[in-house]
Amino acid sequence: MDFTKTLHELQHASLFELFRLDVAISKELRDPLKNHKLRARLRQGEHVTYFDANLNQLVGGTILAILQTRVRIKHIHDGKVWNIPFYMLNLDTIETEIIPTQDRPRLNSNTVKVGDQVGYISQSGEEVYGRVIKCNPKTASVIINKTGDEWRIAYPCLFPVIEGARTINNMSIIEGEVVQKGGNQ
Repeated sequence: MDFTKTLHELQHASLFELFRLDVAISKELRDPLKNHKLRARLRQGEHVTYFDANLNQLVGGTILAILQTRVRIKHIHDGKVWNIPFYMLNLDTIETEIIPTQDRPRLNSNTVKVGDQVGYISQSGEEVYGRVIKCNPKTASVIINKTGDEWRIAYPCLFPVIEGARTINNMSIIEGEVVQKGGNQ
């Protein structure tokens, strides 16, 4: 399933239509047959990824216990143990990235995730860069690179920052290849 395309199609749905889909999806998530089939695929000690809605991204973990409709999982990075429903597991390595589209080119709560490098234009007109540390409903909490300050910035004000430069011996470099136009030089 292409999540970007699906969200694009849902942009024109009414709130009632979205609610009706939400009810149907909720029932599908709790379907006993689907949960039983998924449970049969799980193994204690297995490394899996799951989608963390707060981080808006996949997170790795190890299954500690398999319950009726949930798993107890140990987060790879911080060692915390979570009890999560089966439907959060990404056993089929499905791509979860949602990309801004041409008709909605700005970043939003579906396209930004914790750890993303972003920028925005300050009130004084200068570009400010930082890293997303939390995704809120209407804003992203961003740690500013220069100052270490934390600011909450509305999603439409943010733009993605693509890291292409690197430093060696305190000299900025950009990896690439020199290409010359024309001639046999």
